[in-house]
Amino acid sequence: MPDLKRDVVANIAGNVWMTALAFVALPVQVRILGLEAYGLLGFAASLQAFIAVLDLGFAPALARELAVDASPDRRDSRDLVRTLFAVSWATAAVVGLSLAGAAGWLAHDWLRLPGDEAPRALRWLALSAALRWPVVLCVGALTGLQRFPAMNALSASVATVRQAGGIGVLVASRSLEAFVVFTAAVSALELVAFLALARAFLPAGALRPGFSARALARVWRLALGLNLGFILSIAVTQADRLVAGRLLPPGALGCYMVASSAAMVLQRFPGLVTTALYPPLAADWSAGDREALARRYARAADLIAAALSLPAAALVFYGHDVLRVWVSQTVADGGAGPLALLAAGSLLWGITGIPWMMASAAGRPALANIPNLALLAPYLAALWLLTSRHGADGAALAWLALNAAYLVTLVPVVHAAVLRTNPLAWLGARVLPYAALAALCFGAGRLAAPAGAAVWAALAAGALLYAAAAGALLRRRMA
Repeated sequence: MPDLKRDVVANIAGNVWMTALAFVALPVQVRILGLEAYGLLGFAASLQAFIAVLDLGFAPALARELAVDASPDRRDSRDLVRTLFAVSWATAAVVGLSLAGAAGWLAHDWLRLPGDEAPRALRWLALSAALRWPVVLCVGALTGLQRFPAMNALSASVATVRQAGGIGVLVASRSLEAFVVFTAAVSALELVAFLALARAFLPAGALRPGFSARALARVWRLALGLNLGFILSIAVTQADRLVAGRLLPPGALGCYMVASSAAMVLQRFPGLVTTALYPPLAADWSAGDREALARRYARAADLIAAALSLPAAALVFYGHDVLRVWVSQTVADGGAGPLALLAAGSLLWGITGIPWMMASAAGRPALANIPNLALLAPYLAALWLLTSRHGADGAALAWLALNAAYLVTLVPVVHAAVLRTNPLAWLGARVLPYAALAALCFGAGRLAAPAGAAVWAALAAGALLYAAAAGALLRRRMA
């Protein structure tokens, strides 16, 4: 039987392990490949995320349909699963061929990298992107079926092979091309493993390609609405990295990519909670149980605000020290300023992700899409202008300003239409106490120990003080 606490713990455990692996692998990649090559890898990852909009929202729509399907063994969803997987395979082929064909232009004209190694690397990364496509749909299916422990165990296993094996390949070959070839091989292994796991839980025959216009008609409106939200989400979370790739010198781009990678850890955490919460929220909404809906929503807000405020404040106040020890002095000097701004913006991003998830679970993604659409063009214009004038700091500042704007637009819209509660009271009760407490604990330590070995004692003391105070508050809220 589904268990929400178990699912959240499984999500957190799996992602903590994968984050730890990435934490270890990143400085090795930077030191062996150099900042320019690492910037290329980060750019390729962002480009892959942008192209993921061709998913058309089928993965989250499938998750919702499987979550609310009460038929025996979810047989009513079999034709839908077969149809969406058939579309996914076709899309994977288009994505891989398109990216491979554009590799030369991207390397030479957009990133301004010389030689033939960068285009070859991008072609192998294009293969990895194509192989990833059906995996995303498998994840959507397993999410709807609430098979989070098995899904996270598999994801963590694949990440271990990818990161540990990647380090081994780099140490042995010191070659970017060998590294991306290995990455593509692991992506193929990941696809086979996820297909096997999905097959174990989906209705019999669901993974055989097929097409049902009736099944597609059942979800296309919801899927397109969710996909629009996904497009906007990808645009705002990845646009800075693509614009940085165009406007920043290769070395500065590498520093920005390291800072962005650190801040993205914060952006991933809310999804660990909301992904597990999405199926029961959709079921509560479908059943008309508004009391359970409001209770789950409030607890999710407390958990996300409490957990995110600690690393966000730590990176805002101690980012330079963290980057210096983690990667290098050069990266710390070039990336600490952007990291502080990106971390603050990522905290706001995590908070606004809660009402976005609520709108999707209620089957009304347009509530989140309207503020996103209104803010997208001003954000892109500000991003280009600030990056061209202020470099990496300007790109990060645009991200922070965007998320501050979300806080005063998206949150009130969803609260008024779905929850019918006061958004200011929600922010004041569920979000502000944790953020203020983190700023106090870490800010005081920074003032007391501005430099030297005492910095690490101040950082540890701030983390312990915050954990004790926020933990006590969170326990009272969850009781």
